[in-house]
Amino acid sequence: MMEDLRNLADPNESPFFPLLSKRILHRHLDEGWPGLLRRIVDASEKAEMLYDESDKDEYIIKLRKTLENSEFLPNSPLMVNISEDKKKIFACFALDARKPINEFLNVARQVHDGMGGVGYTLNHLKAPGEIKNFIQLFDKDTEEHQSGRPRPASNAVTVSINNPGFIGILQQAGKTKVTNLNVGIPDSFMEKVRRSDSEALEKFNMVAESIHRTGQPAILFTDRVPNVALEENAPIAANVCGESPLAADESGLLGSLNLVKFIRSNETDLSFDFEKFIETVRIGVRFLDGMHDIHYHSSPQLKKNTLSTRKIGVGLMGYAHLLILLGIRYGSEESIRLAEEIGKALMQGAQEESTRLAYKRGVYPAALSNNINREKKRNALLVAIAQTSTLSLLVNTSSGIEPINGYLTKQNILDDTIYILDPILAYTVQKLGLNPDDVKNLLLGGIELSNVIGEKLAYLFPRALDIKPEEHIEVQAAFQKSIDGGISKTLNCSFSTNVEEIKQWIQLGHEKGLIGFMIYRDNSLKSQPIEVIK
Repeated sequence: MMEDLRNLADPNESPFFPLLSKRILHRHLDEGWPGLLRRIVDASEKAEMLYDESDKDEYIIKLRKTLENSEFLPNSPLMVNISEDKKKIFACFALDARKPINEFLNVARQVHDGMGGVGYTLNHLKAPGEIKNFIQLFDKDTEEHQSGRPRPASNAVTVSINNPGFIGILQQAGKTKVTNLNVGIPDSFMEKVRRSDSEALEKFNMVAESIHRTGQPAILFTDRVPNVALEENAPIAANVCGESPLAADESGLLGSLNLVKFIRSNETDLSFDFEKFIETVRIGVRFLDGMHDIHYHSSPQLKKNTLSTRKIGVGLMGYAHLLILLGIRYGSEESIRLAEEIGKALMQGAQEESTRLAYKRGVYPAALSNNINREKKRNALLVAIAQTSTLSLLVNTSSGIEPINGYLTKQNILDDTIYILDPILAYTVQKLGLNPDDVKNLLLGGIELSNVIGEKLAYLFPRALDIKPEEHIEVQAAFQKSIDGGISKTLNCSFSTNVEEIKQWIQLGHEKGLIGFMIYRDNSLKSQPIEVIK
């Protein structure tokens, strides 16, 4: 059984890899995946030379094995740019929109050219027209400079619901080409909503109506966002997917653990290997911290602020597939307990390694300059759970902590369209002696999955729209409970969802301790990145 499982969630088995390799391997296509892993390990080895640690050789061996087994992968900008002279290897950026517009755009273009996403906040602007115009200008500029980039660049803007001009962001909902919209909501505002304050209720309703109509803005509970920066009271903005809170002119990098790779088997059942998982988290933290020392920064201020906090984001992918293989339904009480346990182990491993690195290499400088009274850490933030769109496709596993979107999906990647059966469903039907292509055709023909593999097994394959919105929130809250960063997560709901339900879910997300999330009503956008066929 374990031999079969080792072939799951692996680039060699991913039908997406041949297409994505054009982007990921870039100018090194002839060296293939092994060549890329070698370049990543070489870069880490160079970073290790800056420090006096006796276990360098042992660490490099472990890192190489971890990468070869696809147990951990860094964010895609690192994979694309690791061999460049100017190593632009970070994925997450927040830029200071208070600066002169030409200076802001110049730095943003450099970040985008390196495959970074740009987050920014416009709370210094108070008029709806100013906010609207800035979003439009930057969105247009980003789109006009896409040519030659390994992937299309994207942005995220955050405006507080208490900003007098916040309606300016709602006016852009559904209209931007490459910009995600976030509305920042403090605890005091949610308290006013609970007290039925008329002004707060009016604004709250406007946000919910916009989400219902367009899927935007996403929700960011700003008082929960970790505010750790070199400069006190610096504006904090979410990155493009919302999982990595950063100060203005600061950046960070991410890496994700592939949860399917931590399944262990005995004679009778499967379980999650927490010991191996924590060990791999620690390898990931050490690797990501070292990358801070070789990354090329697009401005002196980015370099200064970023190296002062050394923020990283160790995250996850493959949670939905892990559940299926363990015989657990997404959204069930058992799945929520497991999410809480994994989140706790993730944070534990990250804290242990960052503390060890602090004693060996020093704490992050901002902790010293600001007299921050915290435990010794090498990195101001440690965990961020992204949606891992590219990484999860590379290894053919489910995205981040999201459920599967469908049994069969049509997905546009670069200039190609792919129709594919969910890989764990394909694995399951093969174990039953069925042909995956035959099952695909049956599903396309309108046959229910339960009529193909039986009710008991079909129950383990809930799609995003099969899961109750409250269950989406409970799962995210379980992961959020122990970690120090954010989570990129979408609450999928049916086309029939009404505005009142959306308001209830925003309130529930706040009550459950979420930092932020997105609510998407099915087919509220004309063009969806993933089209669920079945």
